[in-house]
Amino acid sequence: MSSIVYQNGIKQDPNTFSEGSSLIFIDGGARVGELYPDENGKGVYFEVDKENNCLKVRDDLGKHVDYSFMPFPFTVNQKYFAFAEIHMFEPNPEFLEELEKKAKFISKLNCIVWIHQIAIGTSTQDITLRLTDGGWGSTICPDKQNETFIDEITVKQCDFVGFLNAINNRYENTELSPEIHLKLDIEGAEYDVLKRMFSAWYPPCSAVKSLSVEFHKDFYPDKHDKWVADHWHAILSLMKNLKKLLRIILSVMVL
Repeated sequence: MSSIVYQNGIKQDPNTFSEGSSLIFIDGGARVGELYPDENGKGVYFEVDKENNCLKVRDDLGKHVDYSFMPFPFTVNQKYFAFAEIHMFEPNPEFLEELEKKAKFISKLNCIVWIHQIAIGTSTQDITLRLTDGGWGSTICPDKQNETFIDEITVKQCDFVGFLNAINNRYENTELSPEIHLKLDIEGAEYDVLKRMFSAWYPPCSAVKSLSVEFHKDFYPDKHDKWVADHWHAILSLMKNLKKLLRIILSVMVL
């Protein structure tokens, strides 16, 4: 099964489940769900708002994060995620058990939580996932440098722009508009995914209201420098043209 969905702490049938929310958080590269709280305490980015029984962005965010571990600022234009829809993308099966525990817990906080055992990419073709010892840093990119891989598996891949388009289509003939907050930590695949997103921004990507990305300069130095040179003007133009409707924060790992 490629996708799992939880609501109110109960696993639902992903083939028949049809409920959703226009407030959406997409976690690309969810790993073990370290962003989210559990019964023992806060997550890296989110905590439990007990008064409203929902997820909220941590008040002390930015003060506690070890950026050598998670080196991008999580900046989102939404403080509270009540009645939200959360999509966790993580193709590495090694992380599934822990990710399901987090999904089950936070689905009790007025959230619908999807786990997609799928790699974010630019195609729907199956792809090779190169695995590291422990799983951290595993990638679908064949050109990753300065990394040691111990195995390879074949995983499903998501055409991410197509996924965003499908969300938009849900609201095509309604008065609602989706509000998507996106985090990408996809071990080098961000370069091609963002390139496609920028070229297809209107629609389906116009629903993305905030974007946090970890770039992997140390592992793709040539690709990184070329990508920044090719797209920096487009990023600035996009931020200017979308004004207050879209706040994009890109933390380019150049330090």
